[in-house]
Amino acid sequence: MQPSNFVKLSLAAAALAPSLGAQTLQADRIITGVSSPIWVGSAPTDDRIWVAEQTQHDIQVYTNDGAFLGLAIDLTGTASGNGERGLLSMAFDPDFSANGYVYVYYTYGGSGSRIARYTVDGTNPNALDPSSALTIIEQSQPFTNHNGGNLLFGPDGYLYFGWGDGGSGGDPGCRAQDLSTLLGKMIRIDVTTDDFPADPNRNYGIPAGNPFVGVAGALPEIYHLGLRNPWRWSFDPHTGDMYIGDVGQNSWEEVSFAPAGAAGLNFGWKIMEGDACFSTAGCTPGTFPLCNDPSFTDPIHTYSLSGTPCAVVGGVVYRGCAIPELYGEYFFADACDSGTYNDLWSFQYDPVGGLTGLTQREAELQSAFSVSSVRSFGYDHKGEILIADANEVFRIIETSRSFTPDQCEISVASGGTQAWTLDAGVGSGGSLYFVGGSLTGIAGIPAGSVTVPLTLDAYTLLSLSKPNQAPLINTFASLDGAGTGNASFSIPGGILPGSIIGTRAFHAYVTLDGALQANFASNPVSVDFLP
Repeated sequence: MQPSNFVKLSLAAAALAPSLGAQTLQADRIITGVSSPIWVGSAPTDDRIWVAEQTQHDIQVYTNDGAFLGLAIDLTGTASGNGERGLLSMAFDPDFSANGYVYVYYTYGGSGSRIARYTVDGTNPNALDPSSALTIIEQSQPFTNHNGGNLLFGPDGYLYFGWGDGGSGGDPGCRAQDLSTLLGKMIRIDVTTDDFPADPNRNYGIPAGNPFVGVAGALPEIYHLGLRNPWRWSFDPHTGDMYIGDVGQNSWEEVSFAPAGAAGLNFGWKIMEGDACFSTAGCTPGTFPLCNDPSFTDPIHTYSLSGTPCAVVGGVVYRGCAIPELYGEYFFADACDSGTYNDLWSFQYDPVGGLTGLTQREAELQSAFSVSSVRSFGYDHKGEILIADANEVFRIIETSRSFTPDQCEISVASGGTQAWTLDAGVGSGGSLYFVGGSLTGIAGIPAGSVTVPLTLDAYTLLSLSKPNQAPLINTFASLDGAGTGNASFSIPGGILPGSIIGTRAFHAYVTLDGALQANFASNPVSVDFLP
């Protein structure tokens, strides 16, 4: 049987193609009982979720569904401090699956910051070997606050991290504008080499492309400057663009942006706070740009500290496959409560079109559980967004999701399969279903009483005319009595042209009645094509 009526209906109505409404999101609680989780995430090829606890000074490991697997490491006695100190971040080596390296950032003693490398224990994959510790870099801190600390490997394989301006208030030493200190900067180093073999506390190399290499009086580790306390920041995993949540002083919180490949940007602190002039006290005359100087890189978003906000929590760009309507959306928060809910927002940004779609998300994300005092954002292994609050970890989901993929990416060279679970609900038990696709995005194809969340294109027509034929497997069949079924998208290696690398395919399904009229449409899912 071929769904010819559905094909005709889709073609006839394609010109109407309305835009789809916003999805209904929820913060789905997956982990409870943690204490001050300052970092949460997964290694790219590993579905375990790792949680770093700031004041407990330890790292715990969980399954993707939140079952406790074990204590990876307890750094009590090594890491120290609370408030803005303690265990502040971790990062997986780009080759983690082979070498087992994990990088950890913590404060120690009265005024020190350290990044150290640990190796997965040889007998327990959920533990780090304490004896494997290797100091990568250390930094003295004149005050206890503004330690920054988020660690991330960039698309170039180098380790990036932000350190605050040294603390106190108002950057009294004007350190953020001083190229002779790492404080108030974004740093980039190469952890695969050692340019300082005589120094046991400097086990890294200087990337040749760092912007201040060879500049007299400047430290070559510096990548960007003019930051106050970039304690949570992130890379867009698809573009490599950098989003920095930089905590403000008295009046303004800000989100700053650095395009992929840009180096040596000056974000303005302490000459400026957000878009406003702040102070030049303590700055050596003639060594810094003046307020509103065009050499400063202005923030892409600011918000006022009047009322209850207290500190921006830099977030992440959504690049998962389960909610493609949110593709490219940047989620961030403020650490303090504002009325009933935490402040949680999202927006889209590109350097040409600017910032669009600023949306408050707290009400819908609070729909099932209370998210209180957001501390950090991260990704699970599929690129779905994780949120850590004071003592819990959540995953952002779309509440009406009825179409779930097992993975988000397929290699063009080696091929692969994206398996799908279909669930239209028990009321659709026994119904025929049909899966269609699009390579040009998500809009909406009217079909009977529903709108299929796809854009009509050549791939849509191919999927409509050739059901149950490669690459679409089991895409026209019957749901079982519970209204569920399984289908997939499967590609052998080397079949697809190289031109498809970097693009994505979208899929959705409908259920059909006896006259092949659509009466239910799923959410869309997507698959990204990699080399």
